[in-house]
Amino acid sequence: MKNLSFAARFWAIAFIFFVTVAASPCSAPLPAADRAPDTDVVYVYKGRSTYSSDILFTWDGKYLYKGRSTYSSDILYTWDGKYLYNGRSTYSSDIMYTWDGKYLYNGRSTYSSDIVYTYDGKYVYKGRSTYSSDIVRTWDGEYLFKGRSTYSSDILRTVDGSIPAALLPII
Repeated sequence: MKNLSFAARFWAIAFIFFVTVAASPCSAPLPAADRAPDTDVVYVYKGRSTYSSDILFTWDGKYLYKGRSTYSSDILYTWDGKYLYNGRSTYSSDIMYTWDGKYLYNGRSTYSSDIVYTYDGKYVYKGRSTYSSDIVRTWDGEYLFKGRSTYSSDILRTVDGSIPAALLPII
């Protein structure tokens, strides 16, 4: 390598480095079981932001956590597909809301008088109403907007994955 030009030496070293690093097992993607635990979580951000400093909630499919945390002490709600429980508890006395796929009821009740929110796939309405004047949130799959608006200035939350519709009025 002594008689080679600077550029030739540079490219020879770069090639050797690239082949060594590219062939290294460290550069291969990790299997799912070996990934960091937070790679399968969904983050809910404040406004349109996706900065880690603006994470308000973390969702792991069962628990809604405060901030970026996944510590059990930071669990706000537990979800079992029908009931939303306060904290980590799954006792019936700790049921905050009941979800039937369209209506979010207060507590364990499924009486129409206890409907807190209605969801039609795009809009979250206050109570049982589906009048446009009663729209409190609009959901497009990534952004949660204030009221019926879809203007970027009215984005309340950015969600980087999938969450249950029952959480939309809460987050």
